[in-house]
Amino acid sequence: MPDSLCVEPCPDAGRAREAARVRARAPGEGWRSAGRARGRAARVTRGVAQRGSRAGAGAGAREDRTVSIPAPSEPAPPRVRELAGDATLEPVWRNGIGGLTFRATAADGIRYVKWGPRDLETSMRDEAGRLAWAAPFTPVPRVLAEGRDATHEWLVTAAVPGLSAVDPRWVAHPATAVRAIGRGLRALHDTLPVAECPFSWAVPERIANAAMRGIRVPDDLREGRGAAPGRAP
Repeated sequence: MPDSLCVEPCPDAGRAREAARVRARAPGEGWRSAGRARGRAARVTRGVAQRGSRAGAGAGAREDRTVSIPAPSEPAPPRVRELAGDATLEPVWRNGIGGLTFRATAADGIRYVKWGPRDLETSMRDEAGRLAWAAPFTPVPRVLAEGRDATHEWLVTAAVPGLSAVDPRWVAHPATAVRAIGRGLRALHDTLPVAECPFSWAVPERIANAAMRGIRVPDDLREGRGAAPGRAP
């Protein structure tokens, strides 16, 4: 991402990229269609959140809709401590379902350990697959480890240069951060071979995923009332 605002990695990089997934079309029309597709995807997400239930979210998952930078005293879960070895751990992010990301600093470099409850909406395994697919085309965090147990999952990545968009430096300068994020997303869309993308976050797939989790998506948010579904990295 430009302006030295690239993710370190952003603790929720995979989900952020999924949120920007759109379908590539002819120049000009493609970006307009992309905007409509994103708008429908956002409406589906809001509708599910407002009218649905996360009862089927997965073992151990909870959603409090609170994201934050944890206090330095935040204890590391045993699995995180095991994955970090002798590295010094610093909590850097808490997501909306209770997942945590820690910066692990050791003599041989910095890595990030992301840990959280398993969630049927998306997974760290999916995130690792997307990072591996994108790596030949654009700089992304290198996956060092990925795994899961009966209730939780984890992802370990090597650090990349830059600061998170929620770093205090950029929180104090939101206009710069927003412009850089926009240019970064545009660069991703232009750089990655969208037509060859094996992943989809289109409306029909999201509705099917919601149904699998026991969520009934209202008819007015279903596909077929406007924009075509999106498919892109």
